[in-house]
Parts: sequence; structure tokens; C-alpha cells
Amino acid sequence: MTSAYPELTRVVGRRSVTTSKESRIWLAAAALAFGCASTDAHRSEQRPGTSAPAATSIAVAHYLIEIPANYEAKNMSPMSDFDLYRVRHKRWWGADCILYFGNFPSFPKLPWGSHQVVQARSDDRTTTAFQRPGAIEGLIKFSGLSYKDSKAGSPWMSIHYLCDGLDEVEMKDLLGMISSITVVRPHVD
Repeated sequence: MTSAYPELTRVVGRRSVTTSKESRIWLAAAALAFGCASTDAHRSEQRPGTSAPAATSIAVAHYLIEIPANYEAKNMSPMSDFDLYRVRHKRWWGADCILYFGNFPSFPKLPWGSHQVVQARSDDRTTTAFQRPGAIEGLIKFSGLSYKDSKAGSPWMSIHYLCDGLDEVEMKDLLGMISSITVVRPHVD
């Protein structure tokens, strides 16, 4: 497994981890945190630092996301003007996948160099994504969503996902999670 920051990588057991991964993830999350002001009413009954319910899905704002078996999603939102979740495997410390729900993500965050961007469009969304061994990152922009009486749309029109340090199984699991994102509530009060 290669790291975007090879000088920070050390080997623990048979898994390669980044010593300052926690710092990198939080810096990336802070850089993503330019969402619109909102209330907490759009979140499921989770509070920062708590695990998702035993069910294999989470509801955030307009969306329902299937979390793979043996993974957990934690609400890491430091304030109410955006939503930030961390998804990781329950059994081992390793790869992180950050899901940022908000309208002003700084994208992309990982260095992609010559990796080709992939774009896809459908009726209600546009996806811009990067992928390489060990990492995926993408921005999904949705249309037709509304919040309260706002004429400007919803503060959760975009989802930025950033997953780094993945092995092949985690890559498959988390790509499945990303593809499971469904709009279940076009209007949020």
C-alpha cells in the first residue's frame, strides 16, 4: 500500500499506517468545512463521537447510505453548519473514509497527479471522482433538493467523500457504500 505522504508512513504489524493520519484527516475535514448554516434537525439521532445504530444504514439530511457490514459510521460534526462522518472498519484501526455533507467542499484534497478524473451524470446528480490503489475521492452534486422555505435550495446539495489507506477489500466495501447513496427526502424541514 502506498501513501500520499510516504515520509509519514510506518509499518505496524502487517498493515501500513500513517503516523499523522488523524491530523491529516482533521485538517482535510477542517478545509472542507465551509457549509451553509443549518440546524441539527436534519441529522439522525446521533451526536458527535457516537456510533451509528446497529442497522447497516445511516440517514443524513436528504440521504440514506448503506454502511458495509463490520464498519461503523461516527458523526464527527464539530458544528451544525455541515455534516461530517467518519466510516471505518470495526475490527482494526486503519483506513478512514470521510463523508462531508455541505455545499462548499474544497475538492480534491488528495494529490492525484496524473490520475484521470472520471465524471458521470444522471438525472439528479453529477459525480466527479478519482481512484488509485489505496484511495478514492469524489464529489457528488445533487439537484432538485430543498430545505425549509429556502429559495436557494438545500445546504446539503453536495457530498464529498475522501477515503485513503485502503486495502483491496476496504476499497470494494467503500465503493459499494458510495454507490448506495440514495436521496430519500428531497425536501428537509
